[in-house]
Amino acid sequence: MDGTEPVPPLCRFGLTRRIRVLRYRESSRCVRINVEQQRQKTAVISAETETRKQIWEEPCIDRGFRISSAVPPTRTMFRPFAMAKAIFAGLTVTLLQLGMVVLLLAPDGPWEYRYQTLVQHDSYWFANIVNRGYQTIVPPISHKMMEVSNTAFFPAYPGLAAGLHYGLGLATENALLITAQAAAWGFWTYFFLFCNRWNLPLAWQLLGALGIASHPAAFFLVAAYSESLFLMALLGFLFWTGKETRQARVLAALHGMVMSATRIVGLPCAFIPLVRRVWELGWRGIVNVRDWFRSYGGAFLVSFAAMLGGLAFFVYCQLRFGNWNIYMLTQQFGWGIEPDYFAVFRPSSYHWFTPALENPTQASQMAMTIGGLMLLALALLEFSGAFRRRLPA
Repeated sequence: MDGTEPVPPLCRFGLTRRIRVLRYRESSRCVRINVEQQRQKTAVISAETETRKQIWEEPCIDRGFRISSAVPPTRTMFRPFAMAKAIFAGLTVTLLQLGMVVLLLAPDGPWEYRYQTLVQHDSYWFANIVNRGYQTIVPPISHKMMEVSNTAFFPAYPGLAAGLHYGLGLATENALLITAQAAAWGFWTYFFLFCNRWNLPLAWQLLGALGIASHPAAFFLVAAYSESLFLMALLGFLFWTGKETRQARVLAALHGMVMSATRIVGLPCAFIPLVRRVWELGWRGIVNVRDWFRSYGGAFLVSFAAMLGGLAFFVYCQLRFGNWNIYMLTQQFGWGIEPDYFAVFRPSSYHWFTPALENPTQASQMAMTIGGLMLLALALLEFSGAFRRRLPA
């Protein structure tokens, strides 16, 4: 005998049962640990996937850019694809518009001749500036004569055309047309980028493009005029102003410089970022003088940079001709233009009649009336939406 006593059967059964219970508890705890680990792994994978989506995708509508209260607030889209789609759509509309003008409006003749007929009226003044630079006597001549005084136009459009003319050796007329039509492409591209930002349905986008292209003044988008360049710069300025990144501010400033260097109306348009910032902060931001730089500094710098294009032209006129306002003097003496800054508010500026189809002047005047009514309806819609948002729930 080794001195050990045999274990009774009942004690042996209780010990076995206790061992089984302990093993079951241990296995249950291992299962819970495995489930928790699996949940953590799933959460990590989900977080990584969401991070990748945030890197490659971003809202097409910037919540800080509330240009309309009538459209949905946000939508997610793959940004490079949206940009490429807008560029392609803009090119398509530009080519269709150019084809319609050359095929239907231009006089009969060879294709080159039809294309050259898009150089009309003011286009010859731009060509004169490209070929000779700015020339004038002081005071300007009392009638239109480009060989004596051609300082009635801002420099951005003829300056870009001069780059194509002297840099690539293109004819002056072709350089003017290519510059205007490339700007029209940019204008339509920004139009579709705005449609994408506002999450407009495709049918609305096509309707908006058709409404713009069918306007009588849409002819000037593809003709050798500065309208397309100004509108492209204006829409680009508005588009990039709606973003708060440093790159967007630089792009907004560059577009603003081109805008103010193309038409004089670009100078007041340059204040849009500052006005928008004042509207966002309200009267409290204006009263708090100590925080002016922090609140309005960025918007002020963008607005000031956007004005540099027009201001540089005035400085050039002062240094060369001794009159910073030689542009206004040429418009007044040579062209007999007396600006009426309140014309848009005068009922006499609008004509109420059914235009004759063979009279383009009447069609243009009636288009202004219809445009004024649409602008008024849009303003009422926007202000009513803003007023409803401010009401207590």
